[in-house]
Amino acid sequence: MIDQAQVRRAIRGLLAATMLSLALAPGAHAAKPVTVSCGQTITKDTKLANDLTNCPANGLIIGADNITLDLNGHTIDGDGDGFDSCATECDAGVDDSGRYERIKISGGAIREFVSGVDLVGTKGTRVHQLSTTGLAHGAVDISESSDVTVKDVTSVGDGVAVFVSVSRDVRVERVSGIDEEFVGIGLSRSDRVRVAGNRISRSAP
Repeated sequence: MIDQAQVRRAIRGLLAATMLSLALAPGAHAAKPVTVSCGQTITKDTKLANDLTNCPANGLIIGADNITLDLNGHTIDGDGDGFDSCATECDAGVDDSGRYERIKISGGAIREFVSGVDLVGTKGTRVHQLSTTGLAHGAVDISESSDVTVKDVTSVGDGVAVFVSVSRDVRVERVSGIDEEFVGIGLSRSDRVRVAGNRISRSAP
């Protein structure tokens, strides 16, 4: 005969063990938002607690591999000087020109820099769910990189939505480019680039 009390205790034990394992699992607890400043170098997983306004050079700089940068709905704003003050590598909303790999950048807005996200020599990096405007060049600039995915990015009034050069195994998906000055999506000397499900309107051919 089945002891119903023992069954109930066993079920409660299993539920408790499951909840504990979920609580201890990596990523089970969201990172606590932190305050950042213009030009700060990010060396660990970071969720923003504030906007950045009128950054004179780079907004945030990636400084290590395997980092998740969650903008958490916040805006990284430049000073709008564009190419007058700096080349791409020192005027990006998020700069990964240091060749760091496996970076994830998502969840906010970037405006008034030369580049929104500048990726140079990276591998395994993901850029998701960003909106950009007022950029002199690209919302996402990718060069000398591989295994990069750009998805769910909305670029309005920038130079280019996404520009890929000297790279391979890049995916550009569900990107919207509106009123771009130069071209919606640009490719140069790159291999195995998948461009799918994008919408480009009122942009230069």
